Amino acid sequence: MRKEDRRLTFIGFKPTGDLGGFTCYSNRKRKVVWFVKTYCKKPPSIRQIHQRLKFTAGAKAWQAIGITEQQKWHAAAHAAYLDLTGYTLFLCHTLHPMPESIATIERLSGVQLITK
Repeated sequence: MRKEDRRLTFIGFKPTGDLGGFTCYSNRKRKVVWFVKTYCKKPPSIRQIHQRLKFTAGAKAWQAIGITEQQKWHAAAHAAYLDLTGYTLFLCHTLHPMPESIATIERLSGVQLITK
C-alpha cells in the first residue's frame, strides 16, 4: 500500500528511508511515497552476501582513487553523453571490467581513465 504525502514536502521536510514502521522515498516526480516497512523472511544467500561484498569493495576503491581521478570519471561520463555518473561508470567497470567499453568512452570523451 503506497501513499503519496504532499504535506511534508510543502513544509520543506523530505524524509527518506525507514521511519518507524514505514519506508519512504521520493519518486521521479519528487513526491514523497510512504509504504509499510517489510522485513526479510530469510537470511541473505551466499550469492547475495558475495554481491554485497563486491559493491562494498567497489565503493572503497572509489574512495581510494582520490578526488582528481573521481573528477576524471565524472568528466568522461558527461563528455561521452552517458546517462551515468562517474561513480556509476567506475562501479560498473570495477564490478565487471570492460576494457573495450572504457577505451571507447576514453576516445569519445578525450579523458584517459585507465593508465596503461
